[in-house]
Order: sequence, then structure tokens, then C-alpha cells
Amino acid sequence: MANGCCHASQDSYPPSVIKLFTPDAQARSLLSEADPRDPDLAFGLCDLALGFPELGLSA
Repeated sequence: MANGCCHASQDSYPPSVIKLFTPDAQARSLLSEADPRDPDLAFGLCDLALGFPELGLSA
């Protein structure tokens, strides 16, 4: 997966590959990369619809 293999020296990064959402709570996560050694660990933007989106890990 190219998203887990990017390095800071590259000019462009692959786009988000997964959007997770909960229609009843309007929370969403845009996962942008996965750890190639641990496929259960991902990184991206999480928005719980509280007005404070944040970057972080998702397991």
C-alpha cells in the first residue's frame, strides 16, 4: 500500500483511502495511511462533529 510507505521528502502524498462515518452521530474519519507492518493501525483526520477535528491514530 503506497499510503503507508510515504516519506517526508516526497513532493506529493497519496489521497485519503478510507472514509469512516456514523450517520446517526455525524462523526467521520478520513484515514490517509496505514502501517505496513500492522494493518490494524491507521492514521488520519477524525471529526466527532464537536467543532474540534484532530489528526491521530486509529486502531
